[in-house]
Amino acid sequence: FVPDLTTYLYNNNMLRYIEGYVQKVNPKQAPKVVGTLLDLECPDDFIKTLILSVRSLLPVAPLVEEVEKRNRLKILTQFLEHLVNEGSVDPQV
Repeated sequence: FVPDLTTYLYNNNMLRYIEGYVQKVNPKQAPKVVGTLLDLECPDDFIKTLILSVRSLLPVAPLVEEVEKRNRLKILTQFLEHLVNEGSVDPQV
């Protein structure tokens, strides 16, 4: 469901609704959304902004897994640095 929803919203240029879904409706599904956006070749800037907008609500391990599948780990650098600077005690960070 999440990949289909993301694909539909992205293809119809409804990026604001993708942000709303990830930020307010279901932050736990953000890794799937990010993975789908990477598959759709969404601009990195949008993906980085999306990830940073939910920060600590985002499950780190699934996010890393989704991004690693696509060989794009570099995109998470800023996000992980923010978590470390905020004093995250998550062992996965």
